[in-house]
Amino acid sequence: MKTSKHMWKAIRLLFLGCLLAFCAKAQATITLNVTSPVAGALAGNSLHIVAGATSTYQIQSVTAPVAGRLTNVTFDATAGWIGDLSLAGLPRGPQTLSLNATDVFGNSGQTQVSFVYDQPPVLTVLDPPTSSYDTSKSAFTRPALRVRASATDDDPVGAVIQVYMGDPPPYGNGTLLATATNSMDTVVDLSNWDGSFVPLTFVARDSAGQTTKIPKGAYVIANTNVIELDRVSGGILDVSQSNILFSPNPNVLESESRVTGLETILVNDLHIYIRGAALTLHGAIFYTITDLGGGVFGPPNELYEIRDGTLIDYGVATPYYLVVKGNYAIWLTWTNSTVTLTLRDLLAGTNVVISMDARSSDVAA
Repeated sequence: MKTSKHMWKAIRLLFLGCLLAFCAKAQATITLNVTSPVAGALAGNSLHIVAGATSTYQIQSVTAPVAGRLTNVTFDATAGWIGDLSLAGLPRGPQTLSLNATDVFGNSGQTQVSFVYDQPPVLTVLDPPTSSYDTSKSAFTRPALRVRASATDDDPVGAVIQVYMGDPPPYGNGTLLATATNSMDTVVDLSNWDGSFVPLTFVARDSAGQTTKIPKGAYVIANTNVIELDRVSGGILDVSQSNILFSPNPNVLESESRVTGLETILVNDLHIYIRGAALTLHGAIFYTITDLGGGVFGPPNELYEIRDGTLIDYGVATPYYLVVKGNYAIWLTWTNSTVTLTLRDLLAGTNVVISMDARSSDVAA
């Protein structure tokens, strides 16, 4: 008799559990709201997905397919449901993102949003050969400047290339200098800016309105008494009859032979930021500040010499007091609050401590 009562009780509990599960499935709702991409937006090779969701019961999973490709979207307490999906290789044009959510009871909710897969144009600038608006790395030019560039796009129509003096609209009021489609090779007139540094902006715009920009720059000098003797791909730090010392970027120091044109990399270190340098008969002497991470640079400052291919570290120094003249260099260093003034014979490779309590330095010509 007891067995029978327990059996009926178990059956009733099982029935009740099934009934609750059935009710949960029948009454559950899941609502999805996609905030990225927005409807009609342009997307490149990587689609960033951001969505919000409300659900009667806990959401167990969210998937996001596009044209047969699928990614699992994960929950972030701040952003919501987020994920990224590669679109590389899909045909250019309209695509549809479907978002599918499932809760712990198997209930599901769906939503869709349409966007346009379109990659921005690829822009290549050949002339002028400068790297940025940085005036220390800008080309010398006569008022007639040759500009060369090419652009490719996933739309067969191609892309329009424009060159502006200054920032282009809508964020700037730069002056339009030249326009071409897909390929540009022309000469622009910069005579209005003779004697000045001219910031140039190359812009490629595709049929969808997407743009790619590359900044350049040039010094305009019409005076024929000013003659270009040589050119390197970076900011010039020192020049001798036989070599040019230059820095194509703050982490690299190079020397170019003015006889053969051969370039030699003296330093290439991502953790340093070269601030100044001078040529020596055996290489170069230079000072740096330190990469502190996060795009921040600062002390300690270090002084180095490249001598016959060997890097010599002179330790922490004050670069403002580094002076190089002829075969001699002089600098200050700090060690345990002691200020030391050191004179180096760059030809012999020997050092002499001049003072242990120095505040300034100079080297007679």
